[in-house]
Amino acid sequence: MPSERLLAQQLNASRASVREALSAMELAGLVYSRKGSGTYISEEAMRISAAISPDLERLASDSGPVEIIRAREVVEAGLAELAALNASAEDIAAMEEANRVLRERLSLDPQPGREEPLEEY
Repeated sequence: MPSERLLAQQLNASRASVREALSAMELAGLVYSRKGSGTYISEEAMRISAAISPDLERLASDSGPVEIIRAREVVEAGLAELAALNASAEDIAAMEEANRVLRERLSLDPQPGREEPLEEY
């Protein structure tokens, strides 16, 4: 991922806000940091992204990782802002439930009897 400084410039945000967002993402297991090297997207985040967007694999074969990350930074930041500004308590509860189901489905130790297609959720 780009440096905190570059992300802050691109998102027109403070470095403290970017650092806080990256910390939250790291706690959620979506990114990981290597001291002196940078921040990287985790395998779990890629699995979640692939489950949410079936076209991601196709896009990945047509584009390089840098192009995909840049596009996602722009789109996802705007979507997250809109969702945060417009979400009702019911919306947030529904997103939390969908996230719980998705994480359960993508766990490394799947539960028996959970063969329903992911698209139902």
